Amino acid sequence: MHVDKTELFGDPRWRIALDRPPVIAGAGVAVMGTHGEERYLLPGLWCMHLYLYEVELYLDGVRHFIEPGCLSIVPPNVSLWYRYTKPGKHCYVHFREAAGAGAAGSRVVPVIRLDDRFEGIYTAMSSAVGAQENAPYRLVARAWELLCGVAEYAERDETPSAPSTYPSVRRAQELIELHLGGEICVEDLAMEVNVSKSYLAKLFRKACGETVAGYIFARRTARAFHMLANTTLPIKAIAYAVGMPDLQQFNKAIRRAYGRSPRSVRLLGGDA
Repeated sequence: MHVDKTELFGDPRWRIALDRPPVIAGAGVAVMGTHGEERYLLPGLWCMHLYLYEVELYLDGVRHFIEPGCLSIVPPNVSLWYRYTKPGKHCYVHFREAAGAGAAGSRVVPVIRLDDRFEGIYTAMSSAVGAQENAPYRLVARAWELLCGVAEYAERDETPSAPSTYPSVRRAQELIELHLGGEICVEDLAMEVNVSKSYLAKLFRKACGETVAGYIFARRTARAFHMLANTTLPIKAIAYAVGMPDLQQFNKAIRRAYGRSPRSVRLLGGDA
C-alpha cells in the first residue's frame, strides 16, 4: 500500500492498486454511534463506508466532517476516530488489494461527497452486501466498480473519455463512468446536467463524434474488455459490473465491439 502525501482540496490521496478486483474480507450494514465515539484501525485491511448520518471522522488525526451522502476510503493501519452526535447507519466493505496487483496504483481521495449519485450507489451496494452469501461476485463487482469510479474522479485529467470543451458533456461523461454498472437513461442524464435531451445529443456529437447511447456502449464494452483481458473475475460478474447482466446481450455486445467472444478475449488477452 502506498500513501501519497500530496494534498488536493485539503485531503491527501491514497494510492490503491485497482488492476485486479479487491479481495473482500467482510461487508455489512451497521448502526453506529450508540456510544458517542469510537477509535480503531484495521491492520491489513482497507475500509470503505457509505454514510447515512453526520459524524466527525479523524484519520491519523486529520479531521473530516462526514455528511449523509459521503463515501470514505481508508487504507490499512490508519487510525479512525469517530465522534458521533447521534446513532446512524452506514454500509461498509473491508477488503485487501489482490495479490500480485500493480505496485503504482491509482489515487483515491479519503472522503468524497457523492451528492445525487449517492442513493443509487448506496442501494446497489447494500443490495450486493445482502446477497453476498449466494452471489459473492456481485459484491466484488460493485466494490471494484465504485473504487474505479472514485479513482477516475480523483484523477480527472487521466479519465479515458476524450477531453471536451463543453461542461455539460464533461459532467455527463463523469456520471456515465460512475453509473456504468447500472441503467443509464439519456433523458435522466440530460436532466442531471440541466440541458434538454436533444441539446445533449447535439453536444455529444460535436465533442465525441457519436451519440450518447453510442458513447455509453463504448465505455461499457471498453471496461468489460479490460476486465476480461486483465482479471480472473467470472464473466458473469464482469457483465453485471458493466451494466449488461443478460449474458446473451453481453456476448453480442463484446462481439459487436471487438469481433470476438468474451471467452476469446479472456484467453487471448488484449492480443488480436
